Amino acid sequence: GLKGKYCLDAKTEEPKIKEYRVFGRTGFKVSDIGCGPDSLNEGVLKALLDSGVNFIDTAEFYENGNNELLIGRVIKGFDRSSIFLNTKIIVSENDTKENIISRVRKCLERLATDYLDGLMLLDPGSTKGVKNKAFLQAFKQLQGEGKVKYCGISCHGGDWGEEPKESMEQIIGTAVEDGRFDFVLFVYNYLQKKMGENILKECAKKNIGTALMKTD
Repeated sequence: GLKGKYCLDAKTEEPKIKEYRVFGRTGFKVSDIGCGPDSLNEGVLKALLDSGVNFIDTAEFYENGNNELLIGRVIKGFDRSSIFLNTKIIVSENDTKENIISRVRKCLERLATDYLDGLMLLDPGSTKGVKNKAFLQAFKQLQGEGKVKYCGISCHGGDWGEEPKESMEQIIGTAVEDGRFDFVLFVYNYLQKKMGENILKECAKKNIGTALMKTD
């Protein structure tokens, strides 16, 4: 897997894409700068897409679904096949396969698209959560229906919410070893650089796509 860069804040200056990189075993060539939700509006997103950014990340709960609605409006003016569109959902032990499928269908409606390139399990919180059966079963069914292509997982590590009992490296490492996840999203900066380097090495061995956030 090659590094995919993830940019949460695109408002300060026009992004300058240096290259497109193969996003692990997905085979998709993504821009080395991606687009996340912070300070995003239709004009900014359109400008990013016009500049060549083709990796868009969102989540079910961002702005109570309004972030997905915004993205859905903007991407109508672009070639859908040229964009890697990823959304994320939080799943608990109480969620059922049916509930998750219903939620993902609503994500698709808000995004005004027939399919997702990536569906990501957001911050499972533990190595046990990585293997949430309801999520994995829901993904498999949706993939069979052509509604989702690739399975991902994200982890913020210890700087997000409550301090986890297990490290970011342990959680992402479990996903890498599991074999059912095609790409990962995690924090990479000077505070967690050693963990980040270890994760990148393990992902490269399995050809798992990597996207980075909070890189400042």
